[in-house]
Amino acid sequence: MRPLYGLRPWSTATAVILLLSVIAISSAPAFAQSGNVTSSVIPSNTMPDVGEQITATISIDVAGVDPPDNALGSFTATLDWNPTVLEYDGNSGILAGFSGIINDTQVSSGHLVFNGVKVTGSTGSFAVLEVTFDVVGSGSSELNLEFSAMSSAYTFKNLLPLLTVYDGSVQVGPSQNYSLSIAVQPPEGGITDPEAGVHSYAEGTVVNVTVVPNASYEFDHWDGACTGSGACQVTMDADKAVTAVLTELPLTCYALTLSHTGHGSDPVAAPTNSPGCPAGRYVEGETIALSGAIPDPGWRIGGWIGTSADGSTADTNSLIIPASAHTVGVIYKRSIYLPICLREPTASERDLGEAIIQEDTSQEDARFKTPAPSSEVAAAGGSAPTPAPTTTEEDEGVLVEPPIASVASATPPAVPAVADSHSHSPGSWQQTPEEQTLMPGTGQSGRSDFSPVSRRIPIIGAFGDLEPVSWGLGLVCLTVPLAALVLSTLLLIRHKSVGG
Repeated sequence: MRPLYGLRPWSTATAVILLLSVIAISSAPAFAQSGNVTSSVIPSNTMPDVGEQITATISIDVAGVDPPDNALGSFTATLDWNPTVLEYDGNSGILAGFSGIINDTQVSSGHLVFNGVKVTGSTGSFAVLEVTFDVVGSGSSELNLEFSAMSSAYTFKNLLPLLTVYDGSVQVGPSQNYSLSIAVQPPEGGITDPEAGVHSYAEGTVVNVTVVPNASYEFDHWDGACTGSGACQVTMDADKAVTAVLTELPLTCYALTLSHTGHGSDPVAAPTNSPGCPAGRYVEGETIALSGAIPDPGWRIGGWIGTSADGSTADTNSLIIPASAHTVGVIYKRSIYLPICLREPTASERDLGEAIIQEDTSQEDARFKTPAPSSEVAAAGGSAPTPAPTTTEEDEGVLVEPPIASVASATPPAVPAVADSHSHSPGSWQQTPEEQTLMPGTGQSGRSDFSPVSRRIPIIGAFGDLEPVSWGLGLVCLTVPLAALVLSTLLLIRHKSVGG
């Protein structure tokens, strides 16, 4: 707080009142208050000529404060102006019945301090001080009023939270404008506010200039009207220029490795590098498009690694470069296409039934089915199944599974009643416990076409789980004589074991 020099004399009573008021205000408990207080500086002439004299009146209005806090008891304030335009001439003294002090020791630099106190307080709107100025120069001057303390009488409530101040201004002669040139070095290094270029401001305007560096740049210092690396504030009293100087940060480039497993081409990355990085290297956050994944004949895309969509089977993908070296690749898997074997069974096979390699549904092993001859099915009034090649896969890239022609999908012909070798009634057929053990998972829907003429005998039940797929062997069509011999032998062994 500035020392109060050059005090005007006052009475002992006034001094005592002032001292007691200050003590009361500083020691009073704080309570909530409501309403609003306004204060303003109003010049007698806002556009005077040089040589004239004007008066600035400072008023306070507490009419908007709710009782019992609506009486002003004390205040402390300052008034500032442009001394090149307005020269301090004198003041009226503290008004409205307030006693106070006016410190005019710094008026040559455009600064005045004053305060007032009134034990009984004042209500409504009233003037507390008038200041007289001589107009000595052209230009503009703000009349800037600020309060550091304001309290109500009796209740000693702090009124500053309710205060709104309205400053005054004076314009002498035509307004003088100056230009401010703002630049960025290098131009691509960042942006300023106000933006780079030439701007016009009225005399006395204070301009705050800021800069935001672009990616890969950092602010270094100011040149021109501002210096150093701190805040830049320019007072427009002449044409001025300021430059924000930035420096480029060293790039950190990360390698991207393109690869594949299986047989096919590596993917292609676009772009081939980030600006400022060598080929195959990128800055963090760069978005990369991948394409050109071409499998060799007999192979296909089974997935990706290191991408945004590793589960995709498309020939394109993408990724965002992390803050480290990164590998991305395409996974190729091989496909094997197998034919369906349909052949005419022998008479003994038709008498004893069909032979099939049936997979366990939990392991998805290969199935090998021998349907009834299509000629007999058609002749009996049914429809034959339509075979089709299939493509399957396994985890290690080689995908093998024999195709399945489902006999149950065909329309079965009418079958005459034939006595079964098992102890069932003529014309009927049921699974024995042995058959249920040998063929787990078969139900009525899968056996609805079975009869003594077309019975399935599972070879897998005779030899255990052969797991033909895990052998890595493709299934081929057996010749009719060899198939008949093998199937007949196995069926005889089974019937002996069941009948025994």
